[in-house]
Amino acid sequence: MQDTLFKFPSETASLHGMKLMGAVNSDDEPILATFAFAQAIIGEHMVPTGAIIDTPQGPVPEMDGDGKHWVLFRALEDVPVPNVLNAYVAWRSTLTDANGVPIPRPTTPDVPQQVWL
Repeated sequence: MQDTLFKFPSETASLHGMKLMGAVNSDDEPILATFAFAQAIIGEHMVPTGAIIDTPQGPVPEMDGDGKHWVLFRALEDVPVPNVLNAYVAWRSTLTDANGVPIPRPTTPDVPQQVWL
């Protein structure tokens, strides 16, 4: 099983990219799941600005969108990412460092933390 977290500059770019992955139908609608893959369309990721807003429900952190379009893609078997999409891969479960050690998924606030349950 392979997970890939894509970070596209726009929703339009994500549709084009996911079409190359075989995850968009002929009507340009995302295919959320098949027997071979599933994708979670995260969309724009909200990140805390550091400011706090007072609301009637109490203080809440001010959030701002990152302006990107995120997609979490899971394939049950090896699905190669086309070379043209490599620039949009924020993380992939098959990534390793120079010593062959797996690179863990980023856990910083600027990266969506959605996971498959």
